[in-house]
Amino acid sequence: MMVLLAMFACNAAAASQFTADMTMKQGSDTTTGKIYVKDLKYRMDMVEDGHQIFVIVDQPDSVTRVFLPEGKMYIEMGTQDFRSLMKDPFQGVKYTASIGESKHVGTETVNGYECDKYVILINDQNTMTQWVSKKLEFPVRIIMDISEANSVELQNIQEDPVDDTLFVIPADYTIMKTDQPANTPPVQTPEVTKEAPPDTAK
Repeated sequence: MMVLLAMFACNAAAASQFTADMTMKQGSDTTTGKIYVKDLKYRMDMVEDGHQIFVIVDQPDSVTRVFLPEGKMYIEMGTQDFRSLMKDPFQGVKYTASIGESKHVGTETVNGYECDKYVILINDQNTMTQWVSKKLEFPVRIIMDISEANSVELQNIQEDPVDDTLFVIPADYTIMKTDQPANTPPVQTPEVTKEAPPDTAK
């Protein structure tokens, strides 16, 4: 775990800018999109359940924002929030490394970039593998070892300047106050709410 945490600490001082095509696979489903990376912020544009969304991740502030263009709304959450981890494989692998053990197992070339390969174990079981570009200091491939059908990969990487405006909240968007997942409307269930036990997790 300390190896990967140290790597992320080094990234905090790095300045990397690039765009890439992003392919995410979950079982038999494949989603394609675009990622824009500038220093410690990145944005992912994709289609989810037939709806266009984009996700902006601000790592210095530990904030993830999921934007819904159809309704001009967005949801804001912490980068380690469960909903955030479900939509962001890059924070997902970072979180998994923080609760498990990360091992550097060699170097490999992925899509033209020399990468450090890390295997993340939890309870001595391979959970995730990631290939982190030495030049970009960013994962270009992540595989969920417990189900190799789940993965994310960056292709057609272009090391060009990325516009700051891509990471700005659009002025005509409003924040959506809800505990529901980003693409799920709030459901009124007063009976369930009334009978639910108090939250003792906090």
